[in-house]
Amino acid sequence: MAMAVFTVPLSLKDLLSANDDSSSSSSSMRIRSSDSPDSKFVDLTAMSMVQKNQHVQMCIQLLAHDDAAILTSSQDVFETVISATVAYQHIPDMAKSLLVDAMCSNLSVLNATLMSVSAADDAETRQTNRSALMCYVTFLHHILQEGQKINSAAPADATAAAAELVAGKRGAKAKAAKAAKAAALTEYDWPMLRAKTMRALASATVVDLQSLFSPAPVDDALLTMLGKCAMLLLEDAPAVAGKALREQRADVWRVFSALALTHANTQLEPVAESLRDALAKHEHVAPLLAELCEFATLEFGGGDSRLFTRLCTSLAAVEDSGDAAPTAADTAGARNAATFLQECAERMPKLVASNMAILLPFLAHESYTLRSAIVGVMGSIVAGAFSANDEASVEDGPGGPMARLRSKQHVLDLLCERVHDKNAYTRSKTLQVWASLCADKLIPIGHWNHVAKLAVGRLNDKSSLVRKAAMQLLGTLMQFNPFAPELPSAAFATTLQDYTERLKAMEADAKEAAKKAEENIWGEGDDEDEEDAGDDVDEDSDGKPKGSLPENIDGEIASCRALVASLETAHSFTLLVSQALTQVVLPYLLTSAVATDVVEAVSFAGLALRFRIDGAPAAFRKALLLVYSREMAVRDSLRMQFSDLYFNAPEGGDVEDLSVDQQSMLAYGALSGLLELADGCTAGELAALEDVVAMLARSTDEVPSVLYPRFMTICWSVASDPAIVKVRCPDIAFPSARKTRQLALNVLASAATTNPELVMEEADDVDDALCGLDDKWSVLLHAGFGEGARPGDARCACRVVTELARSCAADIGDAGSLFGAQVTVSYGAPGTPGTSSWKKAFHTALSRSELSEGSYYATATAVLDAAFACMPNPEHFMAAVLQEMYAGLEMPAASEEEDGGGDAEVSAMRLSRFLYVLGHASLNQLVRHDSLARAIRKKAASEKTGSKKDEEDSLAGVTGNNVQQLEMEIEDAQRRADADMLLEDGSSAIGAYVPFVAQLLSKCRSSFTYAPLRNSLALCVTKLMLCSERFCRSNLRAVVAWSRDAPESSVRCTLAVGLADLAVRWPNAVEPYTDVLYARLSDSSTRVRKQVMLSLSHLILCDMVKIRGNVADVARCLADDDAEVRDAAKRLFAEWAKRGPNNVAGVALDVATTLLTTNIPLDRYRAIMTYLLSFVEREKHVSSMMERLVLRFATDDSTRVGRGLACCCALLPPHAKALKALVDNLAAFKAAAASDSECAASILEALLKQKKGADKGGELKGELADKVTAVEDHLKQCLGLVDEEEEAQEEEEMGGDKENEENAGATKGVAVGSNLEPVASPLVQAR
Repeated sequence: MAMAVFTVPLSLKDLLSANDDSSSSSSSMRIRSSDSPDSKFVDLTAMSMVQKNQHVQMCIQLLAHDDAAILTSSQDVFETVISATVAYQHIPDMAKSLLVDAMCSNLSVLNATLMSVSAADDAETRQTNRSALMCYVTFLHHILQEGQKINSAAPADATAAAAELVAGKRGAKAKAAKAAKAAALTEYDWPMLRAKTMRALASATVVDLQSLFSPAPVDDALLTMLGKCAMLLLEDAPAVAGKALREQRADVWRVFSALALTHANTQLEPVAESLRDALAKHEHVAPLLAELCEFATLEFGGGDSRLFTRLCTSLAAVEDSGDAAPTAADTAGARNAATFLQECAERMPKLVASNMAILLPFLAHESYTLRSAIVGVMGSIVAGAFSANDEASVEDGPGGPMARLRSKQHVLDLLCERVHDKNAYTRSKTLQVWASLCADKLIPIGHWNHVAKLAVGRLNDKSSLVRKAAMQLLGTLMQFNPFAPELPSAAFATTLQDYTERLKAMEADAKEAAKKAEENIWGEGDDEDEEDAGDDVDEDSDGKPKGSLPENIDGEIASCRALVASLETAHSFTLLVSQALTQVVLPYLLTSAVATDVVEAVSFAGLALRFRIDGAPAAFRKALLLVYSREMAVRDSLRMQFSDLYFNAPEGGDVEDLSVDQQSMLAYGALSGLLELADGCTAGELAALEDVVAMLARSTDEVPSVLYPRFMTICWSVASDPAIVKVRCPDIAFPSARKTRQLALNVLASAATTNPELVMEEADDVDDALCGLDDKWSVLLHAGFGEGARPGDARCACRVVTELARSCAADIGDAGSLFGAQVTVSYGAPGTPGTSSWKKAFHTALSRSELSEGSYYATATAVLDAAFACMPNPEHFMAAVLQEMYAGLEMPAASEEEDGGGDAEVSAMRLSRFLYVLGHASLNQLVRHDSLARAIRKKAASEKTGSKKDEEDSLAGVTGNNVQQLEMEIEDAQRRADADMLLEDGSSAIGAYVPFVAQLLSKCRSSFTYAPLRNSLALCVTKLMLCSERFCRSNLRAVVAWSRDAPESSVRCTLAVGLADLAVRWPNAVEPYTDVLYARLSDSSTRVRKQVMLSLSHLILCDMVKIRGNVADVARCLADDDAEVRDAAKRLFAEWAKRGPNNVAGVALDVATTLLTTNIPLDRYRAIMTYLLSFVEREKHVSSMMERLVLRFATDDSTRVGRGLACCCALLPPHAKALKALVDNLAAFKAAAASDSECAASILEALLKQKKGADKGGELKGELADKVTAVEDHLKQCLGLVDEEEEAQEEEEMGGDKENEENAGATKGVAVGSNLEPVASPLVQAR
């Protein structure tokens, strides 16, 4: 009797219940009934472990038969094996491994047998083999299912055991040890078994199933079961993900490829749909599907791309149907589909390019992730499918290259359109794709400026992500430009003009030569002339017809035209980048509130400076001010750009790896670049540049110093002899020796503020570095005060001395000998400042009478700062200097000043300089006292704690009464020292001249006609007042009066700033005169208003002065004529509002009413209140202010006040309580609204604004709604809007009826066309 045929069930359990299924075929293999005595099927779950092992051993022995088809040849074998397979989850681990090995071995043998099968073989043999194959596949599919379940449950069991172990449960450790021992004894390795199973199943797909099942088609159930096996592994990330599982993935890909390509008629669509569903569910599937498509197309199919095409079609078809799909909205499925498409484009760009028609509809998809993916796909196919190397290898005939070129052009056009996508992420992705194409040099030169224009247009995008990508794209276009290493527009303009003229000349010559050649060929004449002409042609030197064009003339013209076109593109590109830099990046992005904008703007400015774009130096100078930014990312970006421009080694190398000569040339180039950058800087930008250099010199454990020792050595060399730069590097242009020396000194001074050790580090070639001088102090003395030194050199040298002295360690005594302490510089040397040579140099600099006023004051400031910073006892030095200067004074008589004689001017100049030196010396002495006090605190705390910390941390280390005692001693000593500074008994170098200064202030301040003298007197007086409270109180009234009456704005500004400083130093003494400071906010001079605004901002925010009574004076500056004053006032109110929510809201009403009593125009009043009321946001503040504003209408009936109050009501934000306060007080503003239409219009605006807010919140109902309607009707009646609305409504109704009648009667004369408006007939037009 023939064996029944095995039919693949939906699951293995269907075979167990098939006996009772009357619908099942009688010829199909099934398990015999359990009542049958011949049935070999047993339930292993109820057996012991020994019995299970015995049953599995029996299965293995039965399968170890020479005939691999034994599984279906014998019913007993079939039932025995299926018993173990069904109970796979319950049999021992060793038995599982043996069972899987046996089945896989038999299937492999069967596959080898089936490789030679053909349709001519015996039908019964083929049927047996078919049944065996389907049976093995079914059993292994069940084993894969059960094994995956066991494997996924194993980590959970391990986690639970670990939790028990951590929790310390009884016996948990023993259980864990027992489990580990059992695991070691067993050889159950599921990943290995899974790979073996998949390899056997994959080998079944290479069998000629068509011949095996002939003449019937291949059983779909078998193919479906194979696909399920592969899908089990694909959906399990640990089974296929990773480089180590490449062979196992290849088996899975082989199954899918065979099903989709070999059996495409029945399996291609189901496989594609199942893969699409897996893509929607699992994130890890996306890159794996791309690998599958590559395998199926290139390795398995030999170029057959049906699987990828069908998969893309399936994704697009679901989108068109509107069903829930992996591409719906921005779900995880959409993101997975996007990843899949991008991976495919990177792996198979040509294949994706051939299927772009299927993918393009995704550009209109709702998901921005998918749209962005298609943009990335287009970039990948441009790079991989349309590259220059591939255009010539087209296989579709002569028209192939042109078709490929048109396709590339179409893709580039689509990329240009996507820059305007509605989603910011997609716009940013498009710009990034353009940048990638630019870096790969794949942008045609014809698209270069178009892409640059797109990037410039996106600089104003509302999204910071897009603005960042736009700046990065412009930077990439500059870096990979095909034109030149530097892009100054002037050079391109000159070259373009030259070649344009040359092209015109060449075209004219060619045209003339062509005309002559035509005349020679077609010329008229007699036969003799023609014969002569023929003789002439034959006698041409080159053997060519006379007048013919040279062979290469057309090529030269074409080359010249191409060059001119390239130069035009380059010139336009440089102008475009320059325009973007100066009109967008500099004014907007560099000052943006978004940190990423600023970071990218700094990078873009640095890159533009490197390529010498027009306007780049000015933009980078503005970027230097960002060294004061609060954002660490902004400062780091500035540091990186500065390092790349001037200090980093070329091509990203390390400076230490360069030779000494290379480091020297790099240092000279850095000095030249810094000099060029500093040449056009303002004072603020120069200060920022110095702070940038100090930041670069700072060295920490995380960030080392950017300035390398060789650079500092070159700075010392240039400071000692600036002419050395022309000898060492003649190719680098330096403007002048004086500027070069001053730059080197300024670099040394800036670096000394943060890293004095680097500045004073000894070089290997000391003599060469210092140009023969003894030491570095001698270099500073020679550079600043040597022969031929200029005042600027002296200032720079003194600054280096000051910074080095401040950074050096000081030996300070105890508090008792505080101001007798000797400060010694740690870098002591024969030329150290403090010796006689330096004293003489300082003395000479302060006594130079030939200097101009501005130069002298700047030099004196630097010299005095250096003297007080480095000298152990600067009081003795200052006493000698002041005594000498005072002895040379000759008080000018009033008659001499009026005559304007030269002697009078010289006397006034000497007096002015004496007063300036006296005042600045007193201030330096005061600062010295503070620094010494801080040094003692730090030293005392370090002795107590044993570590050197900051002042705050140090004082915290001193505990108990010692802290209070130390503080009392320090404060008492400092107070006595400050008081002794201005003693008039001759013991103080400065106090001896105090009566003289006081006499000048009281009697002569108005009689001096020499302007610098009045400024010096004002400075001297305010600085002396800072030193002594007694002197301050005795002269404060005179200073206040002078600040009010001084005719010069410079004097008023100096005195106002001095009063602000005095308010910090002596608040009790200056507090009665605070109104004087506020009064200066209305000064006629913009400079005075600006400085007073800045000073008051500091005092107000530090709670040094009160603002409550004078806030209206500050608010007036919000509408000042000068933009800087307005901005300062806005910053003050904004920062004050951050300190407390009630600050601005509490004074807004007082400002509103106070300003109405002044003569301020109403347009400025509205601008002021618009800004102030923007800080009034809380409901209680809005309702309270609305009520108080409305009640003010009843107290003042003037038109100006009514308009101002109504304007404030209209500016308040909407709140329900504010609306109620407005409508409840109709009686208060009823008269004002009736008498003034402008007032009524503003109140109506406020009412409608409040009404809209209440209506949106659902609070406009009941009695409140009735009151609102009544007030609105009253206001409209006051404005005369009720009658007009009624008339307009009536006219609209009448006009509508008339229009309907006209339309009905005019239809006969209407010419109707597609997408055209009706056109009246000529008769109607004539009428």
